[in-house]
Amino acid sequence: MLQTITRLLLRLQLAFNSFSNLIARRTALLGAVLFVCLGVETACWGIETPDYSEKIYATSDQALVQMFPKALRFEEKTVTLSAKEKKVVETELGWRVTQTNYSVVNAMAEDKILGYGIILDELGKHYPITFMVGISPDLSVSNAVVMVYRERIGWKIKKRRFLKQFFGKTLKDAIAVDLDINGISGATISSWAVASGIRRALVVTQVIQSRL
Repeated sequence: MLQTITRLLLRLQLAFNSFSNLIARRTALLGAVLFVCLGVETACWGIETPDYSEKIYATSDQALVQMFPKALRFEEKTVTLSAKEKKVVETELGWRVTQTNYSVVNAMAEDKILGYGIILDELGKHYPITFMVGISPDLSVSNAVVMVYRERIGWKIKKRRFLKQFFGKTLKDAIAVDLDINGISGATISSWAVASGIRRALVVTQVIQSRL
């Protein structure tokens, strides 16, 4: 239970530290408080965790073709963040990260890089959401595909009308539900998870771009 509450409090810290202006912090804080309250209720009052319900919407190959239809080939790399790079990522995000190994695919057209596809797992309400984020060489979001969803509700985050809100976003944008992203009704926590994952994808790509 302690681990669950600790993880939830880290989410609260995530929301508070990620924004510099007061209004943005307050808005993010409200969303994070909702996340924490729901999670603490589950942890402290013994509410059963819902059954695992895995839905596979796309393989990595299918996601890459969707995101980079003009690519002639794909070059996959596994990149491990150094201790220094991990610290830079955490400083930029404003919260601690545990993942240090990332699978990144370069989408190529002859010798030109069209973009990068990075696969992440981000915790939803109970289970991780696996998705791929497409990032342009100029470090803006070009696309996103939910690959695997593991809960019975909230799956509508895979729909394009939700994901397309992130297209063109950079680290200069808030990338936060209720600020520049409209969440999905009935999938509030999953919406927040995708938003935080996409911001993490941008930061990680920025840090390791010279190695790709």
